[in-house]
Amino acid sequence: MLAFQKILCPVDFSDESEIAIKQVARLTEGGGAAVQLLHIVEPIIYPVEYGIGRLPGVDLESTISDKAAEKLAELAELLPGVDANVRVEFGAPWRRICEIAKEDEVDLIVLATHGLTGLEHFFVGSVAERVVGRAPCPVLTVKKT
Repeated sequence: MLAFQKILCPVDFSDESEIAIKQVARLTEGGGAAVQLLHIVEPIIYPVEYGIGRLPGVDLESTISDKAAEKLAELAELLPGVDANVRVEFGAPWRRICEIAKEDEVDLIVLATHGLTGLEHFFVGSVAERVVGRAPCPVLTVKKT
């Protein structure tokens, strides 16, 4: 079996993501691999013409980041005996996943796919598809059966 030292598992809190984490647990049986659970928050940017700026006294990014980190910590419990850490980032999900994989010299990305097809795939696109095409390392996609 291949030995991976650093595994990145992007999570969007879907049922599919939980399946991907369980696959990571199987891959890391016997220990040795460091696992990073990653959640990317895609920022909503409104055009300047709307006149919406930052709301005074509200730090949404910090609140969102804290809540996401709490959820990731709960999911890390699905990886008993694994050196797992959690990370929350902001940006375009597929781009940040690839950048982090490169920066952290990740050996493997384990990523859930939602199995979108037809028009839904055309309009929404696929984070997994973009990551597979641009990742600096192997990518294992996990699909809900």
